[in-house]
Amino acid sequence: MLIILLMKEINYIIDQPLPITQDFKSLKEEGLAHIQKVNGKEWTNLNPSDPGVTILDQLCYALTELGYCNDFPIQDILTNSDDKLIVKDQFYLPEEILTTSPITTKDYIRYIVDEVNDVVNALIVPVQSNLSYVKGVYRVYLSIDTRADNPVSIAAICNTVFYRLNKRRNIGELFLIPLPLKKTVYTLSGKLEISNEVSLSKILSLMEGQINNYIFPKVIQEDDNQLVLDGEDINIIYNGPEMKHGYISDSNLGEKKDTITTRNLLTIMLSVNGVINIQNLQINGINSDFVTSTTSELITFDLSTLEIIYTNIKNNNSITSNESLSGTDIPYANMTTGVSKFPKGKFRDINSYYSIQNTFPEIYAVGENAINSNASDFQIAQSRQLKGYLTLFDQVLANQFSQLANVPQLFSFKNGITGTPSELKNFYVSKTPDEKEHLKYPVPYLSFSPTYFYQSLYTIPNIKPLLKNNEAFNFSLEPRTKIVAEEISWKKFKDDPYNSYIRGLQNLIVDETINLDRRNEMLDHLLARHGESPLFINTVIEGSVYTGNSAKDKIIIKSLYLQNLGLLSYYRFKGYNYLGAKKIEEIKLELPLDIEQLLIDVASVRFYLESEKDITISKNEKFENDFIFNTNKVDQIEKIRKQDFINYAALELQLNILLSLKTPYINYLENALNNLEEKKCAPCENTQQQTEKCPDCKKQLEQIQQCLWFLKERKGLVCIENCLLYPFDHTIAITQSIENGPYYKMKDALSYTETIALYTFLENANTIAIDTDSNTGKIVLTINTVTYELLEITQTTSINWKQAVTIASDCFFGINLENSSENSESIATITLLFPDYIPYFNTDYFKNRLDTFLENTLPIEVSYNYHFINQETLNSFIPAYMDWYNNLIYNNLAYKKTTDTATTLFNIINNIPKM
Repeated sequence: MLIILLMKEINYIIDQPLPITQDFKSLKEEGLAHIQKVNGKEWTNLNPSDPGVTILDQLCYALTELGYCNDFPIQDILTNSDDKLIVKDQFYLPEEILTTSPITTKDYIRYIVDEVNDVVNALIVPVQSNLSYVKGVYRVYLSIDTRADNPVSIAAICNTVFYRLNKRRNIGELFLIPLPLKKTVYTLSGKLEISNEVSLSKILSLMEGQINNYIFPKVIQEDDNQLVLDGEDINIIYNGPEMKHGYISDSNLGEKKDTITTRNLLTIMLSVNGVINIQNLQINGINSDFVTSTTSELITFDLSTLEIIYTNIKNNNSITSNESLSGTDIPYANMTTGVSKFPKGKFRDINSYYSIQNTFPEIYAVGENAINSNASDFQIAQSRQLKGYLTLFDQVLANQFSQLANVPQLFSFKNGITGTPSELKNFYVSKTPDEKEHLKYPVPYLSFSPTYFYQSLYTIPNIKPLLKNNEAFNFSLEPRTKIVAEEISWKKFKDDPYNSYIRGLQNLIVDETINLDRRNEMLDHLLARHGESPLFINTVIEGSVYTGNSAKDKIIIKSLYLQNLGLLSYYRFKGYNYLGAKKIEEIKLELPLDIEQLLIDVASVRFYLESEKDITISKNEKFENDFIFNTNKVDQIEKIRKQDFINYAALELQLNILLSLKTPYINYLENALNNLEEKKCAPCENTQQQTEKCPDCKKQLEQIQQCLWFLKERKGLVCIENCLLYPFDHTIAITQSIENGPYYKMKDALSYTETIALYTFLENANTIAIDTDSNTGKIVLTINTVTYELLEITQTTSINWKQAVTIASDCFFGINLENSSENSESIATITLLFPDYIPYFNTDYFKNRLDTFLENTLPIEVSYNYHFINQETLNSFIPAYMDWYNNLIYNNLAYKKTTDTATTLFNIINNIPKM
């Protein structure tokens, strides 16, 4: 009885009014009211028997179906025929858009611990000099797992961390070589009373682990899926770098404690299971009840000198063999990160349209079998007249269903290529695999980034006679029956992308001006939805050229920006990895000069610059196919990959897209090459031997070389971080006796990269010696066979001395920093360089947009300047820049070469006139 009652309570219908879009009665009443208002005097019979009312009934039923589909859950609308949610180019997952490459020191600690297994925690502090901080320069101290506690392993771990840090180094930021925290060991005395002798080793190990964890905790990583289930805010979970082994909250990072009291120790030790009491606890060798440490030191305690007292009390809380010694270890081998939970959708075939003509009573003669072979011409004419009238309603309804079915395309990051996706699908259905790969979708169905969608009505019963030029294919050289010939003709008409019906439908639906405005507004919405200011983006891209049509160019650039926003947002402030970037190639232009081939090369640059495979194209191949812009090819070419953020700063990649830097170069190259091709100046007459002697042709040729280099090697600009180049006295301190000195540094001021190169050079040297030159009396350092002059300095306590690993040397060295705050201001600067002979660049309008972008994009501590360099200066700058850039990556053991290339480039930049 109870079950029956429960069932009665569950199974009931609530009489609630339907929304008007699904309420047949309300729709019909509204339709009748409109009829009476417009034509009430002449149309007085509004009973169901009236044909007009019957038509109204059919339309209202069709509208309720449309209203029903409009109420589908959004996940159903976004689910494709494979029952998979459409996510790509629609949404960014939480781990893609909420995470970011390390920015804060806490982010970097998370990143280091996640990347390098033997690092259990880290400390990152800004370098301080003359009581002020050096902008963007950081020291890194590592807490390393005791299992890797030997000099060789520690050195390898420090080098690994240094490499990882440079992979995620932000623009204008530098990291000194990481160092292990120096352990300062204190012994404890006192009486330790425990429950039994068997547990002694476990108790001491657990006690030591908990003391060490209190002083500098081991970082704990947690499964992000479990955190979501526990109710943790997603914004907090993903606020930081993407993690491989579990996410780390602020509370699980822990901080190093530099002051430890005996009271702290007592509390920790008494909390260990199995400890009964502790008496007279003292820290040996000091006259106080606390100890302190510096930033680079880590306090540890030796418990071996404690006096142990045993009792025979049974302790139910005795330590078990599987209890964690540190109290914080958790396994993370089985953790899974970045597994987003998708809502489950159900595929709804919204685009398929069932004509209202199929549901009319048979007497109306508009259905599938309404007209038979015995019908008179008058009856056929009546049927077709009504069908023509109803087909207008069918077309409007079918287009509305298409509009709803194409919501995924409407709000996609990518620009569409057709307003009739169903026709595109039908076009390829009957094609062979080879045709599907190489046969392009024909022009009349194509349009640039449509926002209105429509579909054909070929499935409407007996529609053929109503379509213009339907008999265009009623011819054949083969003998056929009339029925077979009509079937073949009808099929050819439907398959013909140039037929009058589809072309007319497109002309009716697509208004390019309205379409471009709508698409721009939709892209602005998508930008805002992802935290990007449409006003800022519009200001920056105003004037950027891609096709020459301003409205189209904005759509293309915004679309490209959104498609790449996941990576651009994640690496927003990242600098390039000067230890792992690809090599820059030198300027090459083979002689004799082949103008025709160069024109082809420039066309290749325009359209296939970023392709992963070599593509041969003809001189006249364009981005347009019968005047339709090939948006898919643009998306492929401009796609940003993770590798790009190794070779370029994120800033360079953003500028390349938003300011469309390729186009000005390509336009200039095409004009320059055409000028060379057409020019017949005396004495050169455009022959190769004379071109080399002709100043005008030589100048033009050099500019062509430089433009190709900027395009192929540097994304249209050169960006130099001053911190990697400018001297500001990063110093390697050297001594043969840490306690007694004397202490020396290099005579010449060093840049950051020179310091790292020298540090690496010292680490890998075969012989190191400090001597006095007998002739000059100068102190010199000899590394292998290379000699450098030294200056004596006063020892700085912050130096973390390291003994050189050499065959015959007892030298010690370490990084010191003695720059002034004035110099530190100049290193937190980036310098951008453009050629001045390209008209697009050296204008106030371009400079204003560049200023707007840089002021709103760069980290607040990083300043900037930019220069527009003439051809003559570029002739010396490009080789110098290339040598310096490549030397940082491929010759980091050759300290002397690093110094020479840096000095050459520094002098060239320093002599560029200030703007």
